[in-house]
Amino acid sequence: MRFQNPGHARVWIAAAALIAGTAAADPPAGAGADALRRGQYERAAAELATQADLARAAGDAQGELAARLALAESQQGLGLFAAASDTLVRALALAEASGDPARVAAVRGALGNSYVAANDFARAEPALAQATAQARTAKASALAAALGNNLGNHHTLRAARSGGSAREEQQSSAEAAYTAALADARAAGDASLAARILANQARLTLSRGNPESCRELLAQASAELARAPSDHEAVLTRIHLGRTWLTLVETQPRPASADLLAAHALLVRAQEQARAQGDLRARAWAEGTLGALYAASGRREDALALTQRALDAASQAGAPDAQLRFQAQSASLLRAQGREDEALAAYRTAVEQLAEVRPALALAYGADASFEAGPGRVYRELVDLLLARAARTGKDPRPDLFEVQQVMERFKAAELRDYFHDDCVDAWRARITTAADASLDALVVYPIILDDRLELLVTSQSGMRRYAVPVARAELTEEVRAFRRLLTKRTTREYMPHAQKLYTWLVAPYASQLKDPSPQALVFVPDGVLRIIPMAALHDGERFLVERIPLATTPGLELTDPRPLDKDARFLLGGLTESVQGFSALPHVREELSAIHERFGGDLLLDSAFVELAVAERIAGEPYGVVHLASHGVLGADVADSYLLTHDGRIELQELSSYVSTARYRERPIELIALSACETAAGDERAALGLSGLAVKAGARSALGALWSVNDVAASELMISFYRHLGEPDTSRALALARAQRELLGDARTRHPAFWAPFLLISNWL
Repeated sequence: MRFQNPGHARVWIAAAALIAGTAAADPPAGAGADALRRGQYERAAAELATQADLARAAGDAQGELAARLALAESQQGLGLFAAASDTLVRALALAEASGDPARVAAVRGALGNSYVAANDFARAEPALAQATAQARTAKASALAAALGNNLGNHHTLRAARSGGSAREEQQSSAEAAYTAALADARAAGDASLAARILANQARLTLSRGNPESCRELLAQASAELARAPSDHEAVLTRIHLGRTWLTLVETQPRPASADLLAAHALLVRAQEQARAQGDLRARAWAEGTLGALYAASGRREDALALTQRALDAASQAGAPDAQLRFQAQSASLLRAQGREDEALAAYRTAVEQLAEVRPALALAYGADASFEAGPGRVYRELVDLLLARAARTGKDPRPDLFEVQQVMERFKAAELRDYFHDDCVDAWRARITTAADASLDALVVYPIILDDRLELLVTSQSGMRRYAVPVARAELTEEVRAFRRLLTKRTTREYMPHAQKLYTWLVAPYASQLKDPSPQALVFVPDGVLRIIPMAALHDGERFLVERIPLATTPGLELTDPRPLDKDARFLLGGLTESVQGFSALPHVREELSAIHERFGGDLLLDSAFVELAVAERIAGEPYGVVHLASHGVLGADVADSYLLTHDGRIELQELSSYVSTARYRERPIELIALSACETAAGDERAALGLSGLAVKAGARSALGALWSVNDVAASELMISFYRHLGEPDTSRALALARAQRELLGDARTRHPAFWAPFLLISNWL
């Protein structure tokens, strides 16, 4: 299925068109099909649903199939990905009944694309791979090319959401898929399809840091496009190529005039074709992208005029993705011209749209664009403008600072929605609404990373204060990554200079507030790369931060419900001591779970009893207050790569969250979920979202986990100590963890922070 949005990094092929190309069915006619071609998805969906029902009633299986394929495309255009998948499952049954292998391949490929759009990668890849193979077996070269292109798009998206070797593997798979698809397209003599495949291949090459190869592929794509019909697909492909040229321009220190001219020619031609075809949506993307190109070349007045025209066209077309993208672009251009009030209004509108049109985010920025580079940039630019205004002499900064805190809260919730691919991840809201509510017993710190500086918003009983630290994003990122890397080297103190420098930036500006009146905890709402380091290991030159004050982190205060732990909470304990599925044994888990069980009682699932079904049934059926699971696990850059090992397999993070969330609406929700022996992907800030978001996603009040895998003995000792202190009167979760960490710090065997620092208490610190 093709996303009609031409601003999307991937140009998808409509399944209905593929089937028409195989002479297996005719594309649907009528008002619904016409609305779909024009990008009027809501009208198209209504018309096509009726058309499919009428065809079914008339026994017209071929007509019903064509209508359902087009209906699924319109549903994807509206961001209704689950509905599109359901529609395509019904279409696949019709295709299989026909006995036509090409038709089956086309519909299965469309279903695979729908799974990709819904972030259901486990089902997407086999569907796309099987569909591509079926098309080649049927000798349907054009269909095989289109499906192979979509398989490459799938791998490109997975690469964008992965890190390290996994990213490289996905990129290599994407390259192989595109290369095979291009050969199929050329064998079929389909220049238009070849151009789209080359466009996707060029974008992949650019993401791999090879601008020269990108230029070559873009030139080949333009040559293919010159031989293709001047239809609607050509408009979308020209915009796609223009956007890739624009990305190439924006990544160069000094844009080459040839790059600017090539992008300009493609976008102007696309604009003309879109006008001629009456396609307001495509026109909006052509003009808005042209505006971005003018901005990159310094022509801001022309850029703003084009962007405003794009906004008008997007509004007329009812295209929320284009409206969102160019509303933010307009705000940035207004700010660059010094029109602050207008820029603020535009940014605020864009932020409202980010919350209201969530399904359109992938369409607006490209499903393979990072959250930070896409919608995250809008939040940061608004925050930057508000902070600049708050810093002006003679102006009361409090309204602007309060708005900054509100915007950052929305930003944090949006990050979690993006990581978990779940618009309802933050549906469970806590009672806290401002940092001031939490500062009665804690000092709350919002670090905000901007390109040219680090901002700290610190809220205490005396109010909110702002501290600007003159360290650029690049320098801070380098320091944080060096600190994280060296912290895990247990035999050296190479981490210490970095621990002290980061303390100077992140704590020293407000260190006096840690003394009088003394808060019960220091609570960080970490930003970006700061999620990968434990604040407990920062050092003031004399002692670690955890020696001064208990610590906690939270993905957002509005997602936190700080209440004291119910000391009578019922425990569920589970874990593995044996070696299973190629993972090493964890012999000290038995001692860990036995000690906790002896102190608190509860139910115990160990080794062969620790299976997914048992965990799910226990959590669903019993009112547990604490769930403690000690097993190998990984929190990856994408939620699809995150899991907890069981004796019989794995519990995916999404599944674990759903199990725990069943207790959300009980009189007593789960107070604490602890993952012992899990680790987040090294140095990956998105992976850390999995750990920080687990409590929110599951509806538990707090979570306890580790940033990296810790020595089995040390991990068990810390967990045993944590629960021992937690059972003491008037001891908060944060204080219990701090005391446990201090005990390991005081032991010569485990004094290195590699043993005690990675454990984080998330959300509720009381």
